[in-house]
Amino acid sequence: MTEKTVRLQNDLELNTEDVWFLPLSNDENSDLGIRVFFKNHELIKDNETLTPLLYKMLDTIVGEKSFALDIHYVDTDLLPDEPEDEGLYPILELPEYIEWHKSQATKSSR
Repeated sequence: MTEKTVRLQNDLELNTEDVWFLPLSNDENSDLGIRVFFKNHELIKDNETLTPLLYKMLDTIVGEKSFALDIHYVDTDLLPDEPEDEGLYPILELPEYIEWHKSQATKSSR
């Protein structure tokens, strides 16, 4: 998948090149959550269009069905200077991570 920019009103935009994620696990079940990191988080975290914009981006990247069925929790944070060093993944790798996560959940339920 190539770089994409999602833009909403108020000139707020998110570019996939600047968006990373960290998978979040739940000890009680195999539900997948993600923490999404992006630049300027402090400046836009209270912007009322951030959540719809982020959800639109996730719908575009993983598909509406996968977003609804496979991701059970989403929160946001400031992108660190060295995201790879912090164990983060580029947001465009999310579809592959979801498939891997589902395969692991299937294996552990056997």
